[in-house]
Amino acid sequence: MEPNRLKTLLRQYFKGALPPAWQAKMAQWLLLDDTSAPKAEVLNELWTESKDAKVDLSRQLHSLQAVNRRLDIMEPPHRSILRGRLLRYGAVAAIALAVGAVGSRLYSLRLTQRPAFEQCYAADGTVKHLLLPDGTKVTLNGGTTLMYASNFNHWQERQVYLNGEAHFDVVHNAHSPFTVQTANLKVKVLGTQFNVKAYQDESTITTSLERGCVEVSDGRTSQRLRPNEQAVYNRYDGTLRKSAVDAGKVANWTTGGMHFENQPLNEVLSQLGRRFGVKFQVGPGIDVGRRFTMHFQSDESLDDILHVLTQIYGNLTFSHQKHNVTLLLKKGG
Repeated sequence: MEPNRLKTLLRQYFKGALPPAWQAKMAQWLLLDDTSAPKAEVLNELWTESKDAKVDLSRQLHSLQAVNRRLDIMEPPHRSILRGRLLRYGAVAAIALAVGAVGSRLYSLRLTQRPAFEQCYAADGTVKHLLLPDGTKVTLNGGTTLMYASNFNHWQERQVYLNGEAHFDVVHNAHSPFTVQTANLKVKVLGTQFNVKAYQDESTITTSLERGCVEVSDGRTSQRLRPNEQAVYNRYDGTLRKSAVDAGKVANWTTGGMHFENQPLNEVLSQLGRRFGVKFQVGPGIDVGRRFTMHFQSDESLDDILHVLTQIYGNLTFSHQKHNVTLLLKKGG
């Protein structure tokens, strides 16, 4: 998009001046974990322009306090810094947070003008719990961002935007469908319990149903799921397939466990990295496409899991120092 047009749209978005459909599209676009130069340049320019903006600080503080009372979770690593910026710059501080998000992830976007969006982030190595305004319970896995409208409870359709993995226990409302929107898929329900994993760095998006009924769509095809069924969308070939699965095991990360079902090594390592807050270095010759099926309980440590992984692989060894793990082939292997 042409930079001037983009700047105009973003300025209107942060003021809440776009039609609801456009507000939602812009929110989803900001949520995407990309590093496009135009986005970074325009957001930085908008932030520079907004530094001297005057706002009603008492109104901003009241809004923030109301949000904090409702959200018993979100404590991002830079919470105190973000709060300071919000109190100082008010609504325009959302632009600063968006700037910081390009190249990392958006942390805690707070837009206090209608129709504002709330954004929640769970850092790597953490699991966060969220109660949405309609009573829906959401658990966010590490490295996950969830966005929803501040007036969520009053929308005809309850819609959230997800980048990462989340478990949903949705309050039933036949007159207000609940929709989870990811970069490639839409999951629509009335009231149910399910898990969605949609990390940007993974080749697939999975939706696993525990109870109720959901419909998963990529805009061209759709799959209706029953309990203990899973829809898998492949980002590379655009296919959407359904299969049987133990949905309880898929969601056991919410209580500290981990389950891998025929997953390639690179995705296994990504999940472990997010769960334990570590970075992996993979030595030459290691087949990162090799698939694994493993199940671990909540009391098993990262080293316990790595011991099992290396034994299954056969000729693999690892070294774990603080927040870094190195995988190497054994000599002569």
